[in-house]
Amino acid sequence: MFYNLTNHLLKQMTVNKSNNSKGYLKWIRIFVFVCFVVQVFAADGQETVLSIQLKGSVRRLYAYTHLAKDIVINKNTLVSYEKGKVLNHVEYIFGKNGALLAENRFDDKDVISRSYIYTYENDKLVDITQAYAGKFLIQRTEFKYDKTGKKYREFVYNNKDSLQKTIVYEYDTLDNLVAKKTYNILHWVTIDTRYQYDDRGNCILVDNLKTATYSNKPYQEVRRFDDRNNLIYQSYTLQDSLNWEYIVRYNKMDSLIYEEVRDGEGNLLSYSELKYNKHNKRILLKQYKRDIEISERETHYKYNKEGNIHTETVYDTKNKTPFLTRTYFYDDKGNWIYCLEKDKRTAMTLVHSRRIIYY
Repeated sequence: MFYNLTNHLLKQMTVNKSNNSKGYLKWIRIFVFVCFVVQVFAADGQETVLSIQLKGSVRRLYAYTHLAKDIVINKNTLVSYEKGKVLNHVEYIFGKNGALLAENRFDDKDVISRSYIYTYENDKLVDITQAYAGKFLIQRTEFKYDKTGKKYREFVYNNKDSLQKTIVYEYDTLDNLVAKKTYNILHWVTIDTRYQYDDRGNCILVDNLKTATYSNKPYQEVRRFDDRNNLIYQSYTLQDSLNWEYIVRYNKMDSLIYEEVRDGEGNLLSYSELKYNKHNKRILLKQYKRDIEISERETHYKYNKEGNIHTETVYDTKNKTPFLTRTYFYDDKGNWIYCLEKDKRTAMTLVHSRRIIYY
């Protein structure tokens, strides 16, 4: 069986979500050189169209990361640079409606190492195929929808295209997802997750019930929302023991201005403070993280006249010394095509480039 292209999307791209996914989304924040710092939906399988935040009608996107030297810049244009070792190379293919159709990931020899293909019917994601070296099947996932467009079955197949598990979705009369059950090949329930909502459709409780399988650990997520339906509190309890708490605040424009994470004993693990300009664009990010060592840093943002990020400068909070800078260069559509990254800690200079082909 031969598979050609594909995509590993859920860790790094946004998802156009249907109304069915409201209220039970987990937010993940991650920096990728495909689309800035973005918030990513993990929508419990309710994705409809997968896409990247790009301006214009994009047909293909080739993303690279190179070690670089002898860089020439003239009037906010990256004129030239000497390319060193390729650290990252990814190819994305899009449909005319912006849907992500395929992704190829390349190894350090610039040979396809992993591919993903996304298939749609009537603007619904119906199949994800993951392949090794562009041709050997790793896994395939098939989605089924009812007449109203709600996903009710998900089938996961192994590298021999044999069914490994089935996921069943159940809804209430308001079309809220209320149960998600995973069955193995013996038809045993291995995961049983229930959802509860407030009267505005926000998911306020995720309850993963104990099942017969020893590997499944029961947990609960409790969520609270403000009067504008912004998530302001989330707690995670594993096997009846509070594991962590997440607290959030927003400004009047519903942009995040503060978030913190505490462990089950109330100890602060991390926090972030954000400030915005009059156009509600982020200009400052302060971060604190307690791990093996305490880390504190500030990131300052500056924008060009078109309102796009021009530079990010990261400082050590204690001595106010910048140690990392990123400078962005854009095409006529407003998509960045080069990101020049200089890190004083490693004395490395990287160029993240994106070659974009439009319809």
